[in-house]
Amino acid sequence: MENNEDDYIDIGELLEELYPDKSFYYIEDFDDAIIGIVGNKIVYSKLGIIDILSDDMKIEDAIKYYEENIENGYYGEKTPIFVNDDILNFLDYDDNLLTISPN
Repeated sequence: MENNEDDYIDIGELLEELYPDKSFYYIEDFDDAIIGIVGNKIVYSKLGIIDILSDDMKIEDAIKYYEENIENGYYGEKTPIFVNDDILNFLDYDDNLLTISPN
């Protein structure tokens, strides 16, 4: 299915519409990694963010970028929640190919 601009939903605008009495710290480009809202915080999937980053870089670089630039960032009292849904401990990766490792 092809996406077109008419199908685009601006998550920032949607949050303002759905939660008019709240404000959020919204990180652009990671819409597909949003998995929920808790209070006035957006909840992001770690794997979702890494997956988005890996569209433009090797998986190793995406993980490193996430850990160094996103995960430990402080954005004030509205700092998003980053859920560690990381199964990478059970996976081996070679470039952008992930495979399950036997234990």
